[in-house]
Amino acid sequence: MSFRSRALLATVVSASLVTSLARPATAADATNQPDLGNLYGSNTPYPAPETAPVLEQAPAGYSPVYVAAFLRHGSRTSSSADHINQMIKVLEKAKSEGTLTPLGEELLSFYRNDMLPAHNKIGGGNLTELGKSEWTAWSQRAQDRLQNLPSGKIAVEASTKARAIDSANVFIGVTQNSPENQHALPAKATPIKEVLQSFDVPNLPSSQERDQYLKTDGLYATVKGYPTNPADALSVMPNVLRPYIGDAADQLSYSGYCGGPARELFETRSIAAGMKTELGDKQFPEPSGAERESFMQGLTMVQRCTAIDEWYKRGAGFGTTSDGAEQTFSYAHGKPVLKHMFDAIDQRENTGQVATVMASHNEVLTPLNAIMAISEIGADATAKKDGELFNYTDFNGFTQAESDPMMGNIEWDVFGNAQGDLIVRMQHNEKPVHFGRNCQVKAGTQNFYDYTELKACLPDVGQGRETARAERYPAMVKQMEDQAEQIKAVSTRLGEAEQALAESDAALDQAQNQNDVLRQQILADQQELVALIETFKKTKAEYDQKVDSNSAEAQKVIDDANATIQAQATTLKEQADKLSDRDAEIKAQAARIKEQADALDSQNATLDDLARQLKEQEEKLAINKAQQTETDNLLETAKKDLEVARSQNNGEVVFGIIGIIIGILGAIFGAGSWLMQQPFVQDLLRR
Repeated sequence: MSFRSRALLATVVSASLVTSLARPATAADATNQPDLGNLYGSNTPYPAPETAPVLEQAPAGYSPVYVAAFLRHGSRTSSSADHINQMIKVLEKAKSEGTLTPLGEELLSFYRNDMLPAHNKIGGGNLTELGKSEWTAWSQRAQDRLQNLPSGKIAVEASTKARAIDSANVFIGVTQNSPENQHALPAKATPIKEVLQSFDVPNLPSSQERDQYLKTDGLYATVKGYPTNPADALSVMPNVLRPYIGDAADQLSYSGYCGGPARELFETRSIAAGMKTELGDKQFPEPSGAERESFMQGLTMVQRCTAIDEWYKRGAGFGTTSDGAEQTFSYAHGKPVLKHMFDAIDQRENTGQVATVMASHNEVLTPLNAIMAISEIGADATAKKDGELFNYTDFNGFTQAESDPMMGNIEWDVFGNAQGDLIVRMQHNEKPVHFGRNCQVKAGTQNFYDYTELKACLPDVGQGRETARAERYPAMVKQMEDQAEQIKAVSTRLGEAEQALAESDAALDQAQNQNDVLRQQILADQQELVALIETFKKTKAEYDQKVDSNSAEAQKVIDDANATIQAQATTLKEQADKLSDRDAEIKAQAARIKEQADALDSQNATLDDLARQLKEQEEKLAINKAQQTETDNLLETAKKDLEVARSQNNGEVVFGIIGIIIGILGAIFGAGSWLMQQPFVQDLLRR
């Protein structure tokens, strides 16, 4: 990686750090494929944690002072038996027409003989045994947090619906029977319809502003009709019924709320999941194999349709109204609960309360999630005008199975210190989560917020928002200064790393340049040596030609050759010395490069390549030595030719001179002693 690349990476890392300080990571950041669960939608039984959640401990000096917990009721039956009866009619009609499949026969029997009798026994909209168990288990898990509070009163409140009151009363029973309990509880839950059932109180300001928005806003009107005509989903709706009534599923009308009969089956299937105790081993009959895959595709579109309705009508929905103003009306039913929580905490010393436990409905839980703008469940996302309709690709953080399942809950754990300062840690479904809306985490913590900060950043419900905002700025400045110091420290470390990398790159560049120079010098030396050998061959050829003509000319050629050879010998010796010097330089350079390699382990590959190139040069030098051997062979040939010349001309003179030439050549090529021992040389010397 080049220095520029590393510098750019350092810049990106620095920018990422700044972002991470400003905004916690969310579940939606981690994946583009949401977990849709078993496709039970908001009827999903509560996903209780398998192990106790790991909650951040409060800073030194802070201890628990209050718990405010809002919970949806537990698993229940349908409000009426209408869904079951509608499905019985569809299946009976298919049976009369001969299209009911064997799986359809099982489903018809299940509705008639199992689910409908169980529903009638429990009553419409009432808690099932699973619903009671969900609240019992949560109440038991909550005791650790509740019993760490100072001794005091626990307010237990509910809507006026039986399922909510029964859920809250389960909590009262569990807590009263806990051996560790030190708090006073009411005998039964207190109904507070205006707070926990505000959707049924039309004269409340929150209900009126929401109703006005749903009736008149032009932007909401673009999605208002979708649930009753989900055109993009209708093509797969028959897949939901086909396993039970065969091809007759294609003849049904899927108009109506989220697929008509497809939604009826979806509703009965999801409600049956919450009746598993009453149903025993008689569970909802479902297709298998390839048919199940298309069945689940159809259910996915039904669930998406109900989620669209919920998200735009009660959740975050559009970020603005049709005229561009901030949109807070769709989740207005959560505002009374937010105000109630602030009031309970503010008035705790007067009331003697240390906790509030509220049992309500998803019509309030979904808006409350949006008010808190909990990023971990996608409640902080908002749609834009002319943007994508809600879907599981672009809006993948929100699923009702996670946002508002049966007994879905939000909990504020409040801690205080001796100076009266309060901090809050929030949980959603017993997992630590963060507030959205640019609420700032308390410096030095991961999940705690100053109570004043929450009053300043959450929607205005009469909690003294403007006063809190005026008090907020000094704390924000201090937090920003702390973050600036962190960024400065990280930037310093990055600068030091960049400098070290720059020095490393410079050293490597210098080594590479030196290596290139050496390579060019070696190539030039090789070319010069080859040229000298060619010159020698040419001179010898001319000599051979002259010897064939006459001895006088041969003598002159020999003299010229002698002079040339002496000059060449001197040149070759200089080149040999030069090559020796080059070899020494190469070895010295290799040693320096090795030292650089020890300091820069990451550059070993480059240095290994240089060493391999040097070895190739040594091998080429060995080839040159082999070429010297060829020269010796040429001299042997010359000896034979000179034998012939001796017989034809003045042999003694010729051989005397040739002997001198051989001696010189032997000295040049390092073979003098060997030549002197050869018989023909001894014969020349004697002559």
